[in-house]
Amino acid sequence: MRLASLLDLLFYQARASLRAEISRLYLNFVWWVLEPCTSMAIYYVVFGIFMNHSTKHFSLFLLIGTTQWQWFSATLTHSTPSIQTASELMQHVDIPKIVFPLEIVIRDGYKHLFVLLLMGLLLAVYPVPVAAAWLSLPLITLVQGLCIIAAAITLAACCPFLPDLPYIVSVVLNVLVFISGVFFDVDSFVLPQHRHILYLNPMAGLLREYRRVIIDGQWPNWTYLATVALGAGVCLLASVLVIKRFDRVYPRICQQ
Repeated sequence: MRLASLLDLLFYQARASLRAEISRLYLNFVWWVLEPCTSMAIYYVVFGIFMNHSTKHFSLFLLIGTTQWQWFSATLTHSTPSIQTASELMQHVDIPKIVFPLEIVIRDGYKHLFVLLLMGLLLAVYPVPVAAAWLSLPLITLVQGLCIIAAAITLAACCPFLPDLPYIVSVVLNVLVFISGVFFDVDSFVLPQHRHILYLNPMAGLLREYRRVIIDGQWPNWTYLATVALGAGVCLLASVLVIKRFDRVYPRICQQ
């Protein structure tokens, strides 16, 4: 399949899936915003009020953490079984198997763009000064997107060989949300000798960079972003090669 045709198929399927999802819900796309906002409200009550969290601009701190984490978590959860659950379609249509996780990535990416638009409107009225460093936000988002794509394709490629993987991913994500700095500042609440362990998780470092730029008005750590992008790129290349290698094998495995 030519690249142009593949891209057309991906974006068409993503838009069709979103329209079908919206048509089934009374509140339509409002749910895309309610989910991270609800998480932010719960964390704010627990950590900001009950536990008297003293982090600067804590509501904005939480908003950044919950919105970016939701994009990461939702995409990985949805994409992991994407090849496995397409077994019936694969029996009738010869289609590159990478289409299935990529369609999920694009669909959840559309949702995240909507959330980012709302976040931009909130930033316009939030009492933090606009800084030149905000120009780097698209680059941080691009690096996070690359990490998400690499992880999504890797998990989708492995799932047909390990049908329990979606449950494993769910458990791991439930753990990661507590050690990624979604609702606390790693540099303030974790001992220095342990921070490097948490920062092995790219989401912890990316959340730090988002907050450094938006809240503190500082430029991100370019070396860190380059390292994360390089690692994600290598992982993405390897996962694409794996899916290509087993393209003809997946229909047989998923049928069992």
